[in-house]
Formats: sequence, structure tokens, C-alpha cells
Amino acid sequence: MSEWLWWQSRYVNRFLVHLRTPLYRNGYALIFNAASTSTLGLLYWALAARYYTTEAVGLNSAAIATMTFLASVARLYLDGVLIRFLPRAGATAGRLIRYAYFIGGMAAAVVGMVFILGLNLWAPALGFLRASPVLAIGFVLATIASCIFVQQDGALIGLRQAKWVPVENTLFALAKLLLLVALARRLPDYGIFASWATPLLVSLLPVNLLIFRKLLPQYVRKGDEPEAGIGAPQIIRYAGGLYAGYLLASASSRLLPLVVLQVAGSSAAAFFTLPWLMVNSLQLVIHSMMGSLIVEASRDQTQLVKYSRKAFAQTARLLIPVVALLLIAAPYLLHLFGKSYASEATLLLRLLSLGTLPQIVIDLYLSRARVQRLVGGVFAVHASLFVMILTLSYFFLSAFGITGVGVAWLISQMIVATVLFSSRLGMTGQ
Repeated sequence: MSEWLWWQSRYVNRFLVHLRTPLYRNGYALIFNAASTSTLGLLYWALAARYYTTEAVGLNSAAIATMTFLASVARLYLDGVLIRFLPRAGATAGRLIRYAYFIGGMAAAVVGMVFILGLNLWAPALGFLRASPVLAIGFVLATIASCIFVQQDGALIGLRQAKWVPVENTLFALAKLLLLVALARRLPDYGIFASWATPLLVSLLPVNLLIFRKLLPQYVRKGDEPEAGIGAPQIIRYAGGLYAGYLLASASSRLLPLVVLQVAGSSAAAFFTLPWLMVNSLQLVIHSMMGSLIVEASRDQTQLVKYSRKAFAQTARLLIPVVALLLIAAPYLLHLFGKSYASEATLLLRLLSLGTLPQIVIDLYLSRARVQRLVGGVFAVHASLFVMILTLSYFFLSAFGITGVGVAWLISQMIVATVLFSSRLGMTGQ
């Protein structure tokens, strides 16, 4: 018994030492955020499938995907700027956050209004958003809130306070769940979108009170030396150089539900949404550890290769077992949402899950390139994925249904990852 306690104590101590490493501690906080919000997200869409019609799920999920894509356009990569430059911003951190909020919020208002005004031109299937002034204004406000919501996550991560991200996002997810059920009878056509948009707007005030009243003063009191040679011109060039690639990455991911809706209809969009959300959760595991890599390596670039290897190994250890489980359990998991989801989307879920494994190599390269400000390499990767994913998805969707999107996704990820891995760009100090 005493020997067993000794071994238990040894492993507990090793794990606690492991958690003291900021690379892992902040990475795990973001992974926990991904796990908790993804689990609640699956419950959210399971309830949506039960309480709303298939057509309502398809239309509202496409509207939400479009809103988040427009918000990503408006963010101008400023959340990435906060993650990259806040760790060494010193006393200018507060000003950097406020500028990011203001610029992103104004851009979100513009793109949201332009989208609503030209809705019949580029997304006639979402015409219900112009059914009333309340829906149209709500869509624009939700786009603004979604933009700032992600930027405040960037601020928390850049301040090395990633532990607050899962708290914020879990509360947001719970609020969505409650509103989803509460609005099912009152707003059977638009309740899904309303349940998503309302908590976005409400959450901004308390989170930013935490940032500006508590976390930011703590950060400034530490008196870290600002990064040498970094000012507004350098930050603008960095953001501008990566913005085009960021737009392509967002388009290749967030517009897929809209492509499915336009080509295959609302029922196919509903069947596509659940596997796509599950795989987005797996992607968040990768993004979480690589986001922590960016923060820590930005503080000390001499440790970039060491941190890169650690981040790669730990991400693979976490992701591979989950992907293996999904390959086996896909039909049983989808059956929870209804027999039709299991019959229509099982192979899609398996293909999309496999595509996350080569994505580890891709995200590692992108994170290293952001630390080193290699904007050309980032753009090349995103442009390649954008062209392949959307082009192949369009043609395969017409030929094979939603399964074709999974084939397109897997092929695209494997090609780009193979090029990066064979050239050793993702793993060495080159």
C-alpha cells in the first residue's frame, strides 16, 4: 500500500511540475476551453435538432457560420496581433487592446451592413435575415459582438491569462443552451440565431471589466521590458501581411456550411453541420497548444525550436487517441442526434477527423512563422488550402453529396502537410 502511494505521489508531483510550465499550463487551459465549449456545443445542436425543424437548423446554422465569417473578416487579424505582441507590450498593452477593439468593431459594423444590404446578391438563401428590421439589426450587432468576443480572448491569451478563456466561453455556451430551449416555441424559425447572438452581446461588459480593471493592471505592474524595435508601423505591417492569409483560412473553413446550403440544400446543410462542428472542436485542440507556443516563443525566441517540438509532441499525444475513437464511434455518436444524421454523415465525420492529423504539422509551421513574422509563408499555406478545399468541395459535393466535402478536406490537408513536413519547415529551426 505504501509503495502504491509513493508511486501515486511521484506521478502527481511530476504532473504538477508539468503544469508549472507556461507552455503547457496555458495550452491546457485553452484545450479545456475547447473541450467544455465543444461538449456544450454538441448538446446545443442536439437540442436544436430536437426542438427545431431540419430546415430551421440548416438556415440558422448557415446564418451563424456567415456571421462568424464576417466577424473574422472584420477582425483584421487583430486578435492574432494581441496574441503575438501583448506578451512583450509592456505599458502600451492597454492602448493596443483598445485600438484592436475599436478598429475591429467599426469594421464589423461596415461588413455586417454591406452583407445585409446586398443579401439578395450573394446569399439569397439567407433572405429571412431581412424579414424584419429587428433581424437585420440583430445580425449586424451580433457580427460586431462576435468580432470583439474573439479579440478579448486574444487579449486574455496575450496577457498569459488563458485560464479565464474557458470560464468566459463556458458561461456563453450555457447561456446559449438556456435561450435555445426557451425560444423554441416563441421563435421557431429564428430562435437558434437569437439564442446565439444575445449572449454574445451580454458577455462583452463583464469580461472587459475583468481585463481592464484587474488583469491589465497586474500585467503592467510586472514591468516587463517591451520588445525592442516594435512599434505601430511594425505591428501594422505584421497584421496587414497576415490578414490576407487569415481571410483565406476563414473562408475555407467558415464558408463550407454556406457552400453546402447553396449546392445541396438546407437538409444537407443540417447533416453537414454536426460533423463539421465536432471536427472544429478537434481543430481547437491544435490551435490551443499552438496559441500557447506563439505566446511563449514571442517572449523568448531563442526557445522557439524547443517549444515547437514540445507543442507538436503534446498535441499529437492528445489528438491521436480522440481521432481513433471518433473513427470507431462515429455512427453511434451521430445516432444521438437522430437516425438520419447517422446514416447521412458517418463517413463524413470519419474523413474530417482524419484530416485533423496532418493539420498538426500545418499549424505548427504557421505558429512558428507568426513568431518569426514570416508573412509570405503563412499566406502561401492559407492560399493553397483555400483553393484546394473550396474547389474540391464544390465539385465533390455535386458528385458525392456531403461525403465529398470530407474527401476534399482530407486530401487538401494531406497535400499541404506533406510538402511542409518533407521540407522540414514545420519541425526545425529553418
